[in-house]
Amino acid sequence: MNKLDDHCREDIADRLTLFCQKYHISDIAYCIDLVDHKPRFSHYSSKTIVHQKVAGRKHIYASSANALSYWRCWGNRWIVKDKNFEQVLENDCHLWEYDCDIKGKPSPLIDMIKFGYQHRLTFTVPCPFSPEMIGRFSLLLDSDMIKDELLNNHSSLVEELEYLHMKIASVHGREINPLVDFNIVKPVSRNILSLLSNGYSRAEIAESCHLTERGIDYHIDVLKETLAARNMAHLIKLANTSYLI
Repeated sequence: MNKLDDHCREDIADRLTLFCQKYHISDIAYCIDLVDHKPRFSHYSSKTIVHQKVAGRKHIYASSANALSYWRCWGNRWIVKDKNFEQVLENDCHLWEYDCDIKGKPSPLIDMIKFGYQHRLTFTVPCPFSPEMIGRFSLLLDSDMIKDELLNNHSSLVEELEYLHMKIASVHGREINPLVDFNIVKPVSRNILSLLSNGYSRAEIAESCHLTERGIDYHIDVLKETLAARNMAHLIKLANTSYLI
């Protein structure tokens, strides 16, 4: 990681930690995600590949190293098998539930307990800048009482999570962009967008990116299709609201 990545990760961790302290939450894992994965990954024939892409995301953030390690462990070992994952994608609030009668067999519950957590409660909140994105918070809890309190105060908690997401996204949205994290928008395409938004001509962009003008046109066409942009001005507008520039 470079210094910018380090600063981003530390700042988000600090913001999440303050939220944890306020609500007596053990830890929080957080990311900006896509509202709907299906249109972006429809060309993959296997759900497993999509799950692996989610598990392999670089831009997952947490209030502690332990929480991040837990998330990585769950992603690597259980994301394909854990029925809760699909339910999280379909619900704004989801309490992860597991069969307690596991009889010593490996399970996502056993791993969660090993990391010091009893419950996982995930909230999905809208993004104020882009209708195509959301903020996803997984609250990691070590107490039944805290779990019940959070569920009972659902409305006020969601309001505060929406505000927290807005603050994080407004500062770090470009660094933690899911379109880039999933490699839906390639780095060279993002660079082309940045140059276009700064008024560079196709010829100047081609020279800067070591591509032909036809190559630049190809990337622009792909970007228009990816972002559903009607024209160049609309493309730049959508790139802004999607944290790409």
